[in-house]
Amino acid sequence: MLLTFDVDPWLAVFGRCHIIFLHLPIGLLPGIALLEFGAAIFRKPTPRGAVLTLAVMTALVAGAALASGLVLAGEKTDSDLLGEHKLAAIVMTIVCGLLPIMAAFKTRKVFRITLIVALGLSVYAGHLGGSLTHKKDFLFKPLERAARLAKAAADAEQAASNTGTGSGNAVTPLVIPPVTKTHFELMIAPIFERACNDCHNPDDFEGDLDLTTKDGILGLDRDEPDRVIVPGKPDMSILIELCELPIDDEDHMPEIDEDEPDAVQQLSKKELTALRRWILDGCKFD
Repeated sequence: MLLTFDVDPWLAVFGRCHIIFLHLPIGLLPGIALLEFGAAIFRKPTPRGAVLTLAVMTALVAGAALASGLVLAGEKTDSDLLGEHKLAAIVMTIVCGLLPIMAAFKTRKVFRITLIVALGLSVYAGHLGGSLTHKKDFLFKPLERAARLAKAAADAEQAASNTGTGSGNAVTPLVIPPVTKTHFELMIAPIFERACNDCHNPDDFEGDLDLTTKDGILGLDRDEPDRVIVPGKPDMSILIELCELPIDDEDHMPEIDEDEPDAVQQLSKKELTALRRWILDGCKFD
């Protein structure tokens, strides 16, 4: 992280204003493009004064958005996605800072190229920001969900056709002997899969956590104080602490998706009891 020290509470509030500042350059850039390219399309004189004024405003608010974002990042766990978002924001701010300089030139070609680059960077940085605040690849999640549902329907149809008859002969169903599941597979894994794995997986890796594997759940790649589960000690396990926080606490887990509040059901008392018992028994996987 670029900022790792404890910040003053007022500075922390400034950091959280990032959600306000970030929308300003995203809105101003299309406005500049509309004035600049609209005048060219309709063969009208470019409103240089208005364009220059908006370019200066864009540079200033882009700087404010970057500064507040870096402060806010100090509250977050570092990740590759956060690093990419920071880098995109830094480059975008530099390009936006060049806009007033380019707008002052008589020739418009360089300014227009810079403006197009700034617009592209705002889309890319915004996409990464959406992936941070919601889920990875947030923008295209509906398309991915539709593709998964279509594939599941096709697989179900294929499975149904395989159990039918062909050439007048009945198909003998394949008999698979039952497999005895462990207590973890039967009781604990479904809890992680339903409530945790959508965010804490090898791809999203929120909080530097992958709760899809044994090593990830036990945090074997971390120092002991940083592990979210302490085998044999549920009251010292951060996982239990976060799940038992009041639901309106910002650190409560599983986190509520503001766009889809019903997408993740909260852990029931039975599930919390099962997790506690499993940790108390030493986190056995077999």
